[in-house]
Amino acid sequence: MTSTHIVSVSGQQRIIPRRPHPLLGVIAWELRRLRASRSTWILALVTFGVFLLILWLERGVDSVAVSAAPGKWAIFFGGDLAYDSVWRLLRQLTTGSLSLFILALPFVCADGMARDLKRRTHELLMTTALPSWAYFWGRYLIILALSLGMALLLLAAMLMMALATYLVLGGADYPIPQIGLILAVWAALVLPMVIFISSLSFALGTLFPRRTNLIKIGITVIWFFIALILPDVAGPAGTPPSWYTNWDPTSATLLADVPDRYQRAFQSMIHAAGLDSQPHTPATNTQALQFLHTLEYQFVDLWLWLGPHLLWAGLALGLLGIAAISFKRFRNVSN
Repeated sequence: MTSTHIVSVSGQQRIIPRRPHPLLGVIAWELRRLRASRSTWILALVTFGVFLLILWLERGVDSVAVSAAPGKWAIFFGGDLAYDSVWRLLRQLTTGSLSLFILALPFVCADGMARDLKRRTHELLMTTALPSWAYFWGRYLIILALSLGMALLLLAAMLMMALATYLVLGGADYPIPQIGLILAVWAALVLPMVIFISSLSFALGTLFPRRTNLIKIGITVIWFFIALILPDVAGPAGTPPSWYTNWDPTSATLLADVPDRYQRAFQSMIHAAGLDSQPHTPATNTQALQFLHTLEYQFVDLWLWLGPHLLWAGLALGLLGIAAISFKRFRNVSN
């Protein structure tokens, strides 16, 4: 990975090799290692297959019913949520796919700097003419690229399932997949947490290279504690307060509030159209189904939720900066 340039000295030409930028050198070095490893491609295929399997197992029809007085049509109404609708995607990501994906990241990222120590190859790296900052940030950028690559595999699985579901169930009552909405939901829920968990795991693995297994287990346990136990403490009635939902890094409690927003909005649309006072007829069923399709593709207001999650990502990047300053391949030398 060296370039050359020609220098004329006393009428003679000499070819002098030119070293690449140290950061680019580390990135190229890591990319060659990953490309040459068969496990990299196997891991990518297995990850994509697992995402498809989870989404396939969650493919069951979601029914929405609107309660009404006895004898009214609305009590019997059920509507199918389209797979690529915002309403259904929020539910599926927060209850299964996102949590499993995020919990896999510490096992990918925590060993980013400690791997050389475990393999006893760190002595060889000390002999290279490479600044510590390039070694650190080059490794981090590759780890972040791997994490984002896994996130892209999740997105590809979501798009494939949306297309497959449309081709199987498609018809007049099943809308064409809305790729833009899928991208928006994926970007809002997945990307901030990818940066947060990957940066946190990499930084802790750098600061404590001999405790990476403890870091992986600790992040997993804390994640489950926040997702499963703290919501009951924050909201004994079963629905945590909005401030907790906004600051919950696992997004597990987002499900507790979002479906209620859709249900309330759907009931308001039904009431405004006067359908809740009519008897059960095919005509009103069709009209209510149109309302449902209009509503399920509306993106809910997540700005109050997105801000804290971006802050979580920023805090992890701050810890990453501390790890970069603290990391040195040699003692008593500067980066």
